[in-house]
Amino acid sequence: MRLSKQAGVAGAVIAAVLLLLWLVSLLFPGPSPSERAKQLRDTLTQRVMQQVQDHALARADGYTYAVDVGQLLIFAARQGDRELYQAMHAIALEHLLIHDADDPYTHGFVAWRYKPGQPLDASGTTEALRLAQGLWIGSDRFEKPKDRNLAHDILQGYARHQTVDQGFWMIRNYFNLQTRAFANNSYLIDYDPDLLADIAQATNDANLEQIAQQSAALMKHAVTPAGLLHAVIQPELTTLMPQVPPIFSPNNIEHLGNVAAVAQRSVQSTPAHAQRVLDFAMAHVTDLKTYYNAQTSEAIFDTPATINTLAPLLQLAVKLQDHRAQEVLLALFLQRAQRLPQASHDTWLHDASEALLAIQAVEQHP
Repeated sequence: MRLSKQAGVAGAVIAAVLLLLWLVSLLFPGPSPSERAKQLRDTLTQRVMQQVQDHALARADGYTYAVDVGQLLIFAARQGDRELYQAMHAIALEHLLIHDADDPYTHGFVAWRYKPGQPLDASGTTEALRLAQGLWIGSDRFEKPKDRNLAHDILQGYARHQTVDQGFWMIRNYFNLQTRAFANNSYLIDYDPDLLADIAQATNDANLEQIAQQSAALMKHAVTPAGLLHAVIQPELTTLMPQVPPIFSPNNIEHLGNVAAVAQRSVQSTPAHAQRVLDFAMAHVTDLKTYYNAQTSEAIFDTPATINTLAPLLQLAVKLQDHRAQEVLLALFLQRAQRLPQASHDTWLHDASEALLAIQAVEQHP
């Protein structure tokens, strides 16, 4: 399906859904979406803070994950929530940020998780981006210039994960702190060209600027025929199978939430491709699923879209200033998130951080 036709279908679908939402609001009046979003934000924040006070941020395996800490750090910085920011800041500096004076090569690396009594096993690149973003925003919000320097140090550590393999540039997924070896693959979620470009410009860092440009180029290379984005980068496969592209979707399957998470971090760098992802979602919005075939756009597994899909899609709509899509996605998001405050699954903290960032995006950019 050509993009223009897909966009037309998406527009018709959005109009129909908006009409349905309007009719439902007339028949069943209640709190407005903005009021429900605020209530959800307050409830989630209270529970997160309770878990912070109870030292209960670890998942069932006993590990506290840097992506959870980083996303809560971003939320707290944007929200001006000093208490939550300081709590996440303390965890990051004490347990996740690597600054061993005897190991300058790993200075600025971020551990992807930690568990008391266990050595750190590997760095995390997605995690580094989230912590750097939170510290960068917090440095301005709370007037903490040291956090600005920490954010820059983390991104310089992130930059040391780059390599060229089989002529293909990439950011390697992790550095094994025990074997001292890098991974030979990468995931598209490990890139954030918009953040890198912004910080490169603010710090006049030519190396970060180049990585931002290469990241944007990688985004363009990752576009699938259906308008989604490939997830896996593994150039070494071409040594065995030259016909296999270095970037692909395993079994042609993509998680729409992961695709949206990447797209909403490249709106400035590759706006047309970000818009295609939103158009894809809105063309399927009446029965939105979690997994799709990256080639044909067919739904896979029949799994309804979850918070981890709807939250990044909502942020994407906000960044693209698509108010109609934002209204529809917010309604779906609130419907799926209504049980989240009482949920108890293992990745609850991550889901809560995703939900909080989505609500925040709507509230701060209505």
